[in-house]
Amino acid sequence: MPETAQKQVLVQKTNNREERFCYAYVNSGNKYEAFDLAGYEASTVNAKQAAVSRMLRKPHIKARIKHLEREYFMALGVDEKRIIGNIAEIAFNDKNNKVDRMRALELLGRNRGMFKDVMIDATDHKPPVLSPEELVLARKVAIKLTPGSKEAV
Repeated sequence: MPETAQKQVLVQKTNNREERFCYAYVNSGNKYEAFDLAGYEASTVNAKQAAVSRMLRKPHIKARIKHLEREYFMALGVDEKRIIGNIAEIAFNDKNNKVDRMRALELLGRNRGMFKDVMIDATDHKPPVLSPEELVLARKVAIKLTPGSKEAV
């Protein structure tokens, strides 16, 4: 029985308003604007946030948004390989400024799962503790980005 219910969710279609929400969300990237453009209403900001959150948790809406995004990026000729290639080009081109290069390296590292997100308590003035591997990587990146350095990462 659960398998049948799961299959029904996968084939469930969006209604007209849900479809308008999905298109508006993919086009604008703003879930609240998409909510309004689709014709939904909420009495308060909190009610709107809750309604949008519920909508984005629905499996058939998530699947539809993912499908529309895939179509959109395919139409633009954008895929993961191309994006990663462009980010790598920014990261390893010495003509780019340090801020852009560091951001590009961060994006590449995150894409490869190299970094752990660390929450820092504003009242705690101790730096986050890095593993030995993270320290070695940080030093290599710092050396690579130091002007005149000839060492490679």
